Amino acid sequence: MQHHCESTNKAMVQSRPPLPRKNVIVGLAPDNKCCVETLPDELLEEIFALVVFGVKEDQRAKVAMKLAHVSSHWRSFVMGIPQFWIHITITCIFDPDVLDQILSLHAHKPLDISIYYPDSVPHNGSLRFWKLIHMVAQQMFQCRQLRIKTTGSNYQLIYKAFSNITNAPRLKFLELIRTDRDPSIPASFPAFNLNLEVVPQVHVREVLWEPTAGLYVSAHELHLRGADAAWLGILRDANRQRQRRMITYLPFGWSTVSHLDISTLFDLKVEGDQAINIFFNSPSFGDTLETLELATLSEYGWHRLDTLFRHSVERFKDVKQLTLSNMPFDEMAFIMPPFLQAFPALKHLAFVAPGSEPSEEFLYHYGVLTRAIPRITYNDTEIVKSEEVLRRMNDMIAEVRRVKQSLIRSRCVIVP
Repeated sequence: MQHHCESTNKAMVQSRPPLPRKNVIVGLAPDNKCCVETLPDELLEEIFALVVFGVKEDQRAKVAMKLAHVSSHWRSFVMGIPQFWIHITITCIFDPDVLDQILSLHAHKPLDISIYYPDSVPHNGSLRFWKLIHMVAQQMFQCRQLRIKTTGSNYQLIYKAFSNITNAPRLKFLELIRTDRDPSIPASFPAFNLNLEVVPQVHVREVLWEPTAGLYVSAHELHLRGADAAWLGILRDANRQRQRRMITYLPFGWSTVSHLDISTLFDLKVEGDQAINIFFNSPSFGDTLETLELATLSEYGWHRLDTLFRHSVERFKDVKQLTLSNMPFDEMAFIMPPFLQAFPALKHLAFVAPGSEPSEEFLYHYGVLTRAIPRITYNDTEIVKSEEVLRRMNDMIAEVRRVKQSLIRSRCVIVP
């Protein structure tokens, strides 16, 4: 073993750029024994990739020498590190035999699994895909996070693989996303019994899923986009129990939204013009809100909401934080003061527009509002207080007047 490590050390030194002396490349300690602690992290990652995923044909010439110098000692060492197997991303090139080896080596340990197939699985690859998702379904008892992002046709195979799952006791994050929008192929996910005490986050996008009502009661964060109307029954059931704080993401219109009445909702994020129908069709909706985010509304949608909110002061009396994202802030400035009268308890007004800076007009109009609102931010940067804004604007106005008077004097004609 000593001779093997020495030869490996020489070969790797020649094939890699020099590293700091404190990091011995293969791990030879001063007593000439292999020492795991001195192996650099970047080499461990490289060995990990070679051991687990092997070498692709187009990369074989480049890494053949590195692969040849990975001894059996380091192969077993890398395969035995649990930290390498917490996150598993299954793509179209993932080998079912490799996944089986990973799961068998780390049985009963927590796993974060992602299934990422952005395109439909070809016919000749459906067997491989079925093997992968079937193995994942059988490990739901040890799965902490499950992310599935694929097409509607692939969800049909996923539905079959997960249809017999009855329990996921460790699951804390579930994300179901559909990558295509073919109306002829429904994307569904089977309902299974989740541990209702430990599932704080659920994201569902363009996927039909009907879990038990209790899941929503315990969820801290629920994002829905293009969800099935069956969720309305779950939301109505949730109204009968006291819920924890959550964010409900509703960027779509429900034809039966008038039946939605949640009296214990504290945090709400609404995106898109259609979503604001939830305020018009549900008279009591919003009377318990403490934080509200309105995102991506057009000027028409904003005016609709402004008309409603001006007559709904009592409805939003407990809202302490209002976030406005990706909207025409400058155009909204003139109607903002009366709009904000609907939020008498507002402590924080946040504007979010990634990649942009506030204009002078924006700073003036919204800076004045700081007299009534303790904190106003733009992309997490606090806007200066009203006194500073007003003083700066008054200085600008005075300068404009001075220049104007100077021009008038220079052009005037004195008539005797």
